Amino acid sequence: MRKTFADVQRNVSEIANRQIYTSDVLYELMAAYGRSASSITKLRNGVINLADDPNHSVLQRGVVYFREVLKAASLPAEVENLEMDPLTTRYNPRFLIVTDLTSFAAKDTKKGNTLELKWENIDRNVDFFYGWTGDEVVDEKTEAAADRRAADKMKELYSEVEKVNIEHLTEKNSNFRHELNVFFTRLLFCFFAEDTRVFTKDGSNIFTSSIKDFTQTDGSDLDQFLGTLFESLDTKDKSEYTSPFSNFPYVNGSLFDKKKGITIPKFNAQARKLILDCGALSWAEINPDIFGSMFQSIVDEALRETHGMHYTSVPNIMKTIEPLFLDELRNEFDKYFNNKDKLGKLHERISKIKIFDPACGSGNFLIIAYKELRKLEHAIIDRVFEKDYERAAMAGKLTSRIDLNNFYGIEIDDFACEVAVLSLYIAKHQMNIEFEKQFGRRIELIPLEDKANIVKANAARIDWQDVCPNKPHSIGESTFKQVKLIADEFEQKELIDIEHNKKIWDEIYLISNPPYQGARKQSADQKRDMSVIFEGVIDRFNDLDYISIWFCKGVIYIKDSLAKLAFVSTNSITQGQQVSFLWPIIFNNDEEINFAHLSFKWENNAGGNAGVTVIIISIRNKSKEPKYLFDGIVRLNCRNISPYLIDSDQNTIVNPRNKNLSGLPPMDFGSMPNDGGNFILTVEEKAYLENKYPNAKKFIKSFIGAEEFINGISRYCLWITDTNIHEAKVIDEIKKRIDNVREKRNKSIRGATNKLANYPHRFGEIRYKVTDSIIVPRVSSERREYIIAGYLNKNTIISDAANAIYDAELWVFSILVSRMHMVWVKTVAGRLKTDIRYSTDIVYNTFPTPSVSVEQKEALARRAKEIIFAREMHTEITLAEMYDPDKMPEDLRGAHHQNDILVDRLYRQKPYENDEERLADLFALYEKMISEEKKK
Repeated sequence: MRKTFADVQRNVSEIANRQIYTSDVLYELMAAYGRSASSITKLRNGVINLADDPNHSVLQRGVVYFREVLKAASLPAEVENLEMDPLTTRYNPRFLIVTDLTSFAAKDTKKGNTLELKWENIDRNVDFFYGWTGDEVVDEKTEAAADRRAADKMKELYSEVEKVNIEHLTEKNSNFRHELNVFFTRLLFCFFAEDTRVFTKDGSNIFTSSIKDFTQTDGSDLDQFLGTLFESLDTKDKSEYTSPFSNFPYVNGSLFDKKKGITIPKFNAQARKLILDCGALSWAEINPDIFGSMFQSIVDEALRETHGMHYTSVPNIMKTIEPLFLDELRNEFDKYFNNKDKLGKLHERISKIKIFDPACGSGNFLIIAYKELRKLEHAIIDRVFEKDYERAAMAGKLTSRIDLNNFYGIEIDDFACEVAVLSLYIAKHQMNIEFEKQFGRRIELIPLEDKANIVKANAARIDWQDVCPNKPHSIGESTFKQVKLIADEFEQKELIDIEHNKKIWDEIYLISNPPYQGARKQSADQKRDMSVIFEGVIDRFNDLDYISIWFCKGVIYIKDSLAKLAFVSTNSITQGQQVSFLWPIIFNNDEEINFAHLSFKWENNAGGNAGVTVIIISIRNKSKEPKYLFDGIVRLNCRNISPYLIDSDQNTIVNPRNKNLSGLPPMDFGSMPNDGGNFILTVEEKAYLENKYPNAKKFIKSFIGAEEFINGISRYCLWITDTNIHEAKVIDEIKKRIDNVREKRNKSIRGATNKLANYPHRFGEIRYKVTDSIIVPRVSSERREYIIAGYLNKNTIISDAANAIYDAELWVFSILVSRMHMVWVKTVAGRLKTDIRYSTDIVYNTFPTPSVSVEQKEALARRAKEIIFAREMHTEITLAEMYDPDKMPEDLRGAHHQNDILVDRLYRQKPYENDEERLADLFALYEKMISEEKKK
């Protein structure tokens, strides 16, 4: 069972505050976070320990690399050594830990966070190793402090510069906003460059010190100074420049292109001070993959909502890129760990891989993909040359072949485009620094010769082929043979276009976190985008999430090629009606789901961050390669993954229906008052009315919606018919309420409501029948094992906040509260975040029920009565408490279990082993019933 944070805190506290520690502390720590006892035992006994030196090191694939060192060692330096060890790339441990058994230093390889601490204080940083549980903690402790300080300070500077230049920003047809964004990316580069030995080899503060020494304190000449400086950074020959400009190196026109001719903003004293404050920060510690967080903090908050700019955390990016391509590349590295020739071919392959993000924002996905490919490249170089780096240098092979030219992106926001390019430069320089540490050879960042292909455009409208072409292209004879060897080696036969010899497909991976906006939250521009893509293709495209565009364009882009995609998405595209609208288009392109992560919640570390429930879906052309579903840290092998993200033989899609497929009685909404609250009575109001006007009792009925039913809340309503209206109006209080309803309806701006004013004694929408009824809540917790339906008497009005079945028989109630029904509900229903949204057309009307005999109906009715009776034995608690899976009374659970057995037997006599078997039979019956219906 996965540990909660409270469980972990309790467990870790037992490890803290000791005087002596041994190497067993690792196994205790892993157990505290819920790692399985059997795997810990195997690790302790050396069965799964992959370390070269098992006497002093412990290495478990994907989990941990632990090393014991002498007390004199520098623990942070030893962690760096461990990170550069080829075994780290080969086995991809989540955590690196080095210890002298008094203190330890550790690194989270997914988040990039580090920790140095005494073991006795381990309970002060419980969150650091929380990734071992399969969940992630996002809070101040796990964020890089440098990134947050920089983000806050840059936001302050941006706001101040806006104030000073408000006239330019408000000019009609002004391009100043774009120029301001370009200016800020140049500024960011300068801050980073002076702290990381790009401008000077000694890392001196040449940029900020020059501003401090050569500009006026009131900021009046700072724009001229920066304009000249930026020009000098794009000039090789510095002879025309005096100090300090001549002291700066040539960077390259790709970032400081003089031809762009941007207007440098004006500054005041405060803006100049803020620039110096920013320069005083430690920009060497900035993570380029956090620039998305910085970006969110700076741009207009309205843009963040409109464009869906949600920064994706590193662990969630890894969930996307690892199963898409990185795991396979690492496996190849592991497989050929001792074969230099094969590793050379692997190096050749990864140097040609293209990464494409068609909604790249500030470039987080591209950055992490770049850094991971560089890490793999470093490990390959280390293995191929086995410390003989001089020989590698002489052969011209001690350099990086992972070029930014192979990274592509589309982004609609101007500032994000600029930041994405800048962030990739920074990521490249940081990996160059890692390269120098490992191999002793410096790779200069400047001049900036390669550049990521980031295009400012609306990805919904632009042809993706124009950004990153995915077409077979011609190559020479020698290159063709080389590529064919690589394709054969890595079993990528589809890489070669056999029909058009001497042509190849590029290995392209689409990764993205596109904008999510649901159907009711789309802007006017986004609705137009939806119309352009789906008009004439999908009848009800207005009910689709905006992200559907990316999936549809994505499957067209990868069709019949080597390319694959993996997108982060809201889970709504795999639930409810959206499945029937979207997925036929995807599957009609002859593609399939490669892998998927089931729903999980994530946040980012931007100010005012977005907490969203998401899934990750990867799509590829049909293949015999394995398919996987990920549920937390559990990976499930699948025959086929259906659009509902279940392991299924077929991609059955459930379409909404107006009429019940199985002939069950009709379900509808309850009755809606449309009364301004005048028909609704509290317990106190009911008592007052009945005491003062005894004749009022005949006009009062119980009034129940989902909230009242599940949480035991009593409410009542006035129910007045056309036949007793005159009698009701004799009662002053009731007449007053009727008059209030008439007035409220007359004032409405809706014509339909105005017409209802002619009948002010009636509910606005009447569906009530004088019969027993079944109430079914529209929203239900995903934690519950059963839908909490209720069987009500004829004197109860079900409100429109719930679904209702009238003329209901008990055997129907039995089916609705069964496990079989719940399995169907959890699969096909829509969601409100993670809660189940029960609807008539997509859930109830589609639920496949076999024909039920009279004897079976009687038996089911008996089971229904047993469930109702068990509930009545616990009236001291609410139904919400009764159906809490951790607190469910045993007699109620037992009654449901007996009911489940009986309902299961409607489908087959042999007991079901699990819900997967139930679901398989449900889909098979659904397909059969739909097929028979079509024949009729």
